[in-house]
Amino acid sequence: MFPCRRVLIVLGLGVAAGVAWAGISDGLTDGLISAWTFDDGTANDIKGLNNGTLKGGAKIVAGKNGMGLDVNGIDAYVEIPHGPSMDAMESAFTHAAWAFIRDPGDHAAIMFKGDKVGWGPHFLIRLITDGGTNLSYGSNNVKGTKGETEPGAKGHEGWLNAFDAYDPGQWIHLAQVADGKTLQPYLNGAPVEIQDGFHGASGTKPVALTAPYAIFPKQPIILGMSWGVRGIQENRTFLDGIIDEAAIFNR
Repeated sequence: MFPCRRVLIVLGLGVAAGVAWAGISDGLTDGLISAWTFDDGTANDIKGLNNGTLKGGAKIVAGKNGMGLDVNGIDAYVEIPHGPSMDAMESAFTHAAWAFIRDPGDHAAIMFKGDKVGWGPHFLIRLITDGGTNLSYGSNNVKGTKGETEPGAKGHEGWLNAFDAYDPGQWIHLAQVADGKTLQPYLNGAPVEIQDGFHGASGTKPVALTAPYAIFPKQPIILGMSWGVRGIQENRTFLDGIIDEAAIFNR
């Protein structure tokens, strides 16, 4: 039995998307690959499939609901190795997490999976801060290079930027949903206003991004840190804040 708790999750439902407030054990397990709630004092997956490891100064503290992951902006993060259950995200996915951001940093990840956080088609999961109160979302498909898959793509494939997106000092919920045809980013349960991104994206409409998606099986999911910032593999940026109820779905 999964823990019954109140959690905001945005789920892709075919070409539409719905928002539901419900306990994880009350109807939101359909399509759930893994969730990290930190309520047991660890970074273990509540399904026991894809357990994470606390790195650096990462610690468990009070979170949005129950306990959460505190990352210090210096050396703290959680690393979750790729597992076979994550392969299902090749067809469709939802990525989601709560975050309380103390210091956003430059391209610091709330949740990240890929070779690099930017500068090309290098990531499956990109839920990151982008300085100030800016946020950035994104993903890539298996070809995913500057318009080869999606005609009219501009710049580096797969990123969507939301400027001045949130108020500091508050919990925010980020999610992105890919249904095999499009990618839709969300903030606090509603489609987020995008000002810049591939395809010349703007507004709140979903952006074309067709499956199969690049799952980067050699790369872990990272909570609280990103690498490859500015295209340089060795560059690391750490988030200063708290992360809670990170989850991935296959729909």
